[in-house]
Formats: sequence, C-alpha cells, structure tokens
Amino acid sequence: MILLMKNLFFFSKSNFERAIPSIMDDLKPDQCKIIFVCFTKHLICEIKVEQISCFRVPDDGQLDICLYGGDGGNAAFAHYIFTRLSPLAL
Repeated sequence: MILLMKNLFFFSKSNFERAIPSIMDDLKPDQCKIIFVCFTKHLICEIKVEQISCFRVPDDGQLDICLYGGDGGNAAFAHYIFTRLSPLAL
C-alpha cells in the first residue's frame, strides 16, 4: 500500500509538472525540448515532431517518457504534427 502511494505521488507530481506551463516563458517542458532541438539542429524546413523526439535533450532527457510509455494517451499522434522555426527566430 505504501509503495502504491509513493508511486501515485510521483506520478501526480510529474504529471503536474508536465501539464502546467512555466511562468518564465509560458511553455511546457515538452515544448521547451522541441524548441531546444530546433535551435540546436537549425531546423528551417518543416519536420515531424516524431522525428525530433529521437534526439536526446541534455539534463533530464526522456525520463518521464521512459517511465510512463510516452504515448500521451494517444491524444495527438506525433506523426501528424509538424514544426519548424520561423524565419524571425533565426
């Protein structure tokens, strides 16, 4: 029972951190990771988010994806979502 409560607490805490945008930049951690990869790889052309997800981001990396399966409840499939940097961002 105690192990279940600890796991539930850990899941709730990490879920809360992933769901609430930061006060500093109004971005969620996953959005920050995508922007970081776009800037470091100088992605000018449109690319699928699914392709970006294979890049490893330093610091916390993909810890929550490894722990919870990373499918996000299949709310939005990554192979349908495209992203690119705006020319103003470069």
